[in-house]
Amino acid sequence: RKGSKQLCEFFVNNLGFNYGPKTNIDIPNFIKTDETFSKMCIRGIFDTDGCMTVQKFSKYKYPLIKLTTKSHALACSLKDLLRTLTFNAFISIKKRKPNIIYDVVIKGFYQVEKFYSIIGSSNARNITVFTKYKKDIKLQEHYAFQNINKNQRGKKEWVKLIHGDQIR
Repeated sequence: RKGSKQLCEFFVNNLGFNYGPKTNIDIPNFIKTDETFSKMCIRGIFDTDGCMTVQKFSKYKYPLIKLTTKSHALACSLKDLLRTLTFNAFISIKKRKPNIIYDVVIKGFYQVEKFYSIIGSSNARNITVFTKYKKDIKLQEHYAFQNINKNQRGKKEWVKLIHGDQIR
């Protein structure tokens, strides 16, 4: 913990952070205006306050990236930065008395895969979940193609894959 007081004072005095709960924080403009800093900032928030999860719907699984915060301004800035980087990000609001929680969400296999290639992660749990999901999707794609080949009438069937794409 050596130097933690100096680090805290640096954040307060130079970056505009406040002491106490961080319910009304935002990303500094010098980070927002620099693509490299923006990516590093998003990655830091993802590694500490984010997760990669798989949402199950019927027999399909859809991957989600979530960045969670109590700050509305931070959620809006994260969404805007992600959209600038061509992600389809949106904000989901959860009301848990006495707090409101904001999730900045990226949904779908290609969006999540692009997130890991552009932003990345150092969080072992998030990397493990993504790696396992990629293995699962390869298996389901294999079975989907087998089912198309087994169609005895010769008609083309639509098969919805895990990542939301359709094959004819």
